Amino acid sequence: PATGPPGGGGGEVVCWGSGYALQESTPPKEKAVAVSAGFAHSCAVMARDRSLKCWGYQVDEEKIPSGQFAAIVSSGNRQTCAVRLSDSSVVCFYISEGGANWEGELSPPGGQFASVSCGGGHCCGMDVDGRAHCWGGSDNYATGRKQQRIKPFKQVVTGEDHTCALSSEDGGVLCWGRCNSGQCDPPPKEGGGTHEYALIAAGAAHTCGIRAGRPGTLDCWGKVPPSGGSDTAAGLLITPPERTAKAAKAEVRIE
Repeated sequence: PATGPPGGGGGEVVCWGSGYALQESTPPKEKAVAVSAGFAHSCAVMARDRSLKCWGYQVDEEKIPSGQFAAIVSSGNRQTCAVRLSDSSVVCFYISEGGANWEGELSPPGGQFASVSCGGGHCCGMDVDGRAHCWGGSDNYATGRKQQRIKPFKQVVTGEDHTCALSSEDGGVLCWGRCNSGQCDPPPKEGGGTHEYALIAAGAAHTCGIRAGRPGTLDCWGKVPPSGGSDTAAGLLITPPERTAKAAKAEVRIE
């Protein structure tokens, strides 16, 4: 069964943010082995008993599933998914009243999962064999049902309406979904081909990756909305800082 990243005894959770939706409200005062921040809420797997706890805007504790969980949890727009410790299955839920599972985001497939990632209205997970599975999302923008089993992966991440996966064969990045801001197009190598990455992450309409190597170079592609806005099409192109980011396997630890 999946256990998630090694975390020892866990650590204290500290939150901050704009505060308009209470997503930075006081987290549980105990150690956690995993934590994830969504649009207006956060959830964590607690170190003491491997239970789930959530906080933020309109959190209803009765909506949070009971049981023990691996150190794998991801919060999206309104939904959160986590991997059970006993059988590595995925369970998804809304943290507030009115969750109607409109787009299937609360209906993960069966099987054993090694990771899960939730975006705007969809979630994706990587099973223990390295295959990516996605559920939810209108018009198949982010779920990419035709793409999700092309090759084995070692990581899958979700943005607002797009998904990217990291190939375990060549370290290449494959993205699909709503790609209107360049968030699905990693930079090519000079002379052709694609870069090899050690780790990737996705935002609302942009994606970043740390290239394999010591140290690894940080690449970002896509756009962010103007300050105070939400229109990513009118946003700024992502430019990473003029420095390198360490990506040694001992620090990244992707299995």
